[in-house]
Parts: sequence; structure tokens; C-alpha cells
Amino acid sequence: MPVENRAFFLIDYSVTGGVEKVNANLSFLFQENNIDFNHIISLYSVNEYPEINYASHLKVHVVNPISKRSLIESITKVLQENNITTILFQGDNMTIALAVLKAAKKANCKAILHYHGSPHAYLKIYIFREDLIRNPILMFKWLFSKIVYPFKKNKLKRVIQLAQDGFVCVSHGAEQEIKDLYNLNDYSSQKIITIYNPLLFEKINYYNLFSEKEKIISFVSRLTHKHKNAMLIVKTWMLLADKYPEWKLQILGDGPLKTIMESVFEKNKVQDVLFYGNVKNIEEQLIKSSIAVSTSNCEGFGLAMAEAAYFGNALVATKSDGGLKDIIFEDQTGFFVPLNDALSLALSIEKLIQDRLLCTELGKNAQKRISDLDFKNEIIKWKKLLV
Repeated sequence: MPVENRAFFLIDYSVTGGVEKVNANLSFLFQENNIDFNHIISLYSVNEYPEINYASHLKVHVVNPISKRSLIESITKVLQENNITTILFQGDNMTIALAVLKAAKKANCKAILHYHGSPHAYLKIYIFREDLIRNPILMFKWLFSKIVYPFKKNKLKRVIQLAQDGFVCVSHGAEQEIKDLYNLNDYSSQKIITIYNPLLFEKINYYNLFSEKEKIISFVSRLTHKHKNAMLIVKTWMLLADKYPEWKLQILGDGPLKTIMESVFEKNKVQDVLFYGNVKNIEEQLIKSSIAVSTSNCEGFGLAMAEAAYFGNALVATKSDGGLKDIIFEDQTGFFVPLNDALSLALSIEKLIQDRLLCTELGKNAQKRISDLDFKNEIIKWKKLLV
């Protein structure tokens, strides 16, 4: 039986983000279950050392291609020089995904695409009415997105067709969106499967968990406009902060909007907002908070909300494309509100603030929902695909 020599492939393994965190968790999960992964191949690396801990035995290879034209050759070279037999690769960027698939074919290497997003994150552009009022030039960007839509859709279809070794989505929501986009029949969609992202927290005492909840709202996100729409939490909290001064908003994450968000709060004298930046031991904050909020326009799965649910937070989110619908059940584990609607978001949060029994009930239901997903048994699906 040939010796397997497997590798993770990431666009940039050194940064902090949901994709990187998932792969780091997988590196430990595979190690615990005797699925040998020996390498990380990273297309780029902006940091000398990664901000997230991966399994220590993994050997890192940074490709740094000279140009887009050299992508396939650069990746092929790393695969061949290290005798990689299987590559599990981040497949959210279609140009890079095609390059990895072609390189893997040249290197006679099995290639499994790990799709962390929603197809609409690639196909759509999220521009709202207020964006156009503020900057009318965005209308041209919106029109251009309509023109290129069919070309992008065909490119994604080509990636799906080439991913013969497996196409792994991180939520049933995203999986169904792909199948609906292309009207895939049962046979042609068999290789597209869902394997949930692993949660690797220590077991907790759920009785103590709910007795120790504080008047804290958690917002865990990359602080960007694209996809995450992070400024929406600023607009939302400004509608609530003065009415509920005993409540705090904690923001966990970093990004280019952080300075702007801080300055808006400061200018409007909004207090009780805590910026923590990127936090490695996020459970310390999520154990305390009662409500978790997502402002995203799209989420592959919504790892941050899954983690918040694990620690018994009631969930409030904009009705994004992707997989949050796998976690949030309306009026059971939380609430969905329309995209980019600060008032609706504030009203749903306020409903939970005013009704602590409802907040606790939804938090308990959210925690049960995550437990029912039984993440650790997802390793069986990985073994079937990899071994």
C-alpha cells in the first residue's frame, strides 16, 4: 500500500481568519485520528510566523509565484518536489482553484477542493441603496457585476467539473446553493458533499454556563466591508447604547475598518464598546456573553456564530447567503433580519435584551443545535474521502 503524503493548501496560512482557523483545527483533528498530513502549502505569507497555531509537525512551503501565469508551474513544482499524494485546498478563489486542480493533475496528485464560502460570495456584489446614495459611481460597479455574472458562473462550473476527487462544502446551505445554481441531478452532484467545520473546545458545565451569563453582546468578525459588512454593527449599536447603558458590546476581530469604527463610536460618545482584536482563546469572551450578532452578507458556514452557539449565546444575524441557516432557526435559536438593516437588527437584539428568559431559552436551543450537529463525527466523512 503506497505511503500517503498529504498537504493543506491555503492562500495565506499566516493570517487570522475563519478559513485559516478551520485548517488549523483540521490539522489537530487529523493528527488525533491518524490521518497523516505532513505539509502546508501557502501561496503567500504576509507574516513571518502564523498568527494561528497549526499542528507543529507540519512542514511549511510558501510558493510566492512570480506572476499569475506562473501559478500552475509554481504549485506543480512544490507538489512534485515533496512527493505530495493528496492536497486539500482552499477553493474560494476560482483562478487559484483552477491552477491548483491543473497543477495536481500534472503532479499526479489527488486534489480535494474545500469550499469555505457561498457561491454567491463569488458571483454577487453586495451594493445597497444607501451605498449608491453615498457614492453614485458604485452604480457602474454594480452594472459591471451583472455583465460578468454569466462568465463567473461558467468559471465556477468549470471548477466543479474539474474537482473530480471531491468538492467539500462547509454547510448544507452552501451545498444546496451550488446544486440549485446548476440544476445538478443526483448523479452529477454526488461528489459535492458537506462536512462541517470542527469545533475543538473543551467540554463545559452547561448549568454554570447559563447561570453566569452577563449583559454582553458579542460581534466576532473580520472588520471589513466586503461580505462582512462590519459597519452595520456600529449603526446598530448606536441605536441601542443609550437605551441600555448596562449592556456592553464586545468586538472580537481585526481589519481595515477597525480605526473607522472606533472613531465613529468616539465621535458619537458611544461607550461600553470593547475592541479585543484577534483573540486566540475566544471561549473566555463567548462564555460571558448572552447574545451574538452577525452582520455578514454571506457566510460559508458561520464558524463564529457556531462557536457562539456552542457557548449558549442567542443568535441574531442578517439573512445572509450561505450556511447560517444551518445554525439559526427563526424564533428557536435566534432571529434573522433583512440584509444591511440596522433598525431591524437593533429591534431583534432589543427583544432579547428586554426578555432575559427568551434570551436564555434561545441560547440553550442554539447550544443544543450545535451539539446535535456532532462535529467530531464528521471525521468519518473525512476518512472516507482521504483514506
